[in-house]
Amino acid sequence: MAKIEFSTNPTHLPKRPQPRPPPDSYQDEPRNSVDYISQLPDAIILLIFSFLTTKDTIKTSVLSKRWRSTWTANPRIFFSMPSCHNSRMFQSFMTFVDAVLLRCTAIKVNSFLFDAPFTALLESNFLAWRLSADALNVLHNETIRYNEMTRHNKITRYRLAPSFRCVYLRSCEEVWLNSAVGPTIDKWLCYATGHNVEEVLINLLGWRHNIYVLPQFFFCCTTLVSIHVSHCCFPMIGVVYWSSLKRLHIEDAELKDDTLMSILNGSPVLEFLELKHCLGFKHIESRALRELVINSHRFHHGQELVINSHRFHHGQESILKISAPHLLKLHLLGLIQGRDGEFILDELPSLVEAELTFNIEIFELDKVKVYGDLVKGLLERVHRVRRLGIGSWCLQVLSLMEVSGVFLPSLECRHLMFHVTADYEGVPGIAKILESSPCLEKLLLQMTCTPSSVTVGHHNFDVEELWISAKQRIYQCLMHVKNVEIIDPGANWLAWEPVLSVLKSLLQNAPRLDKIEINSNNSKLSKAIDPWVLLEVVQIILLHSTHSPNLKVILSYPSQGCPLKARVSWSSD
Repeated sequence: MAKIEFSTNPTHLPKRPQPRPPPDSYQDEPRNSVDYISQLPDAIILLIFSFLTTKDTIKTSVLSKRWRSTWTANPRIFFSMPSCHNSRMFQSFMTFVDAVLLRCTAIKVNSFLFDAPFTALLESNFLAWRLSADALNVLHNETIRYNEMTRHNKITRYRLAPSFRCVYLRSCEEVWLNSAVGPTIDKWLCYATGHNVEEVLINLLGWRHNIYVLPQFFFCCTTLVSIHVSHCCFPMIGVVYWSSLKRLHIEDAELKDDTLMSILNGSPVLEFLELKHCLGFKHIESRALRELVINSHRFHHGQELVINSHRFHHGQESILKISAPHLLKLHLLGLIQGRDGEFILDELPSLVEAELTFNIEIFELDKVKVYGDLVKGLLERVHRVRRLGIGSWCLQVLSLMEVSGVFLPSLECRHLMFHVTADYEGVPGIAKILESSPCLEKLLLQMTCTPSSVTVGHHNFDVEELWISAKQRIYQCLMHVKNVEIIDPGANWLAWEPVLSVLKSLLQNAPRLDKIEINSNNSKLSKAIDPWVLLEVVQIILLHSTHSPNLKVILSYPSQGCPLKARVSWSSD
């Protein structure tokens, strides 16, 4: 029995045409000269401003007389730098920001956001040196040294290739940016901290080098609640006093141990910390942290990631030690750069959610046991969490471990999430996790349209025999499973095959399973989704639902060519 439901966004529905008054009465009505925009309360106006950049906020001054100067009281300052192809354009942007700050009248600045996706300025005249043939002959294969660097920068060497007629000198760029940009951003930050700013974002994504050094006074702003910095340098900090800071994002930075420890010790109420594409530190310790995200960590050569003292990797390795006894959520994400990196956890008694979706950059076949010990050690440390997410790399490592018959700890998670690749490489790992999850109630399968990243050690196994051999072990662990959700990014039939093998096993071994939902609404490829593939998937699910009499299958996908989102459900009765 199929039940079709449609949910729609009211904003997409055509408006009902309003009846127009007769011409005579229309001419007799007095014109309404009320300026409704000017009558809006300040709270509503500032709320509108909160969705705009400062440049767009200034443009609203043409809407009415009252709005001509209202933007100056906006407590949210947001500058987004346009693409600059030469120093003159960049200087003009900095002058504009200075002029805006001079006119701002807000006593308190809630947010100061500076988004500068900086172009490399390859077309800039001040970086391009057109060298004559004589100059090239002199400079050929010679090292250009520039030691008049300011602030923290060291001497950098450059060599000229014979075929190049144009040289872009890093030292020249750094000197100019340090002399012009550094003091300017310092001045803007000084304005923000002087107005009790609560949120600061400095995004220098796309700059070729991390050349902006955060000023010392920035680390003594007691009103800061949220900080997000990208591609910035952290100096040797003397004192950090972020007494109100709760959220901290650091991206693409090299952090020394002393610097990071000063930040953590000076942030007594810090609850959320994200370190993305960072390197250089070996120790994370905080009793205040509730959520920690390590995204795409970059290991130095010979460094491993260890949380407290428990290690599985042998050798003279550097150690990244993490100690956070009150941590509630732990996320280990992204591409891990470095061959010798490891994640090893100490006891985390308060942990309720863990996500292990990282991927080691280089997979070496002779280190399968090391990788297996790594994944097994992580699962032993997070076995008490209620929500657990496992990425495709960990599943593939567990699949390789299946041959050696390694047993995993009993997992207490009630909600389990898998990243499933478009092949069978992770299926044995999924079976291994399921047979170790006796409390499981909900399963989430996040599909991908790409195959496994592990190109060595492929298994030659029969999928049906795999699930038959695991049936006795899995049956007792799937007694409480009720819901399965599948996030479909617009996968083709080949990508659905490993997912269907998992669903068939669940349908045979989970007697309480009553709902399978396939969600394709939020996928990036949603416009290209073929509903006939999804309907065929539903048909296969219903054919294998004899052991689940109350099963209901829900399919959500965007309808082609119309603003409606289709939601179709089937029941097995």
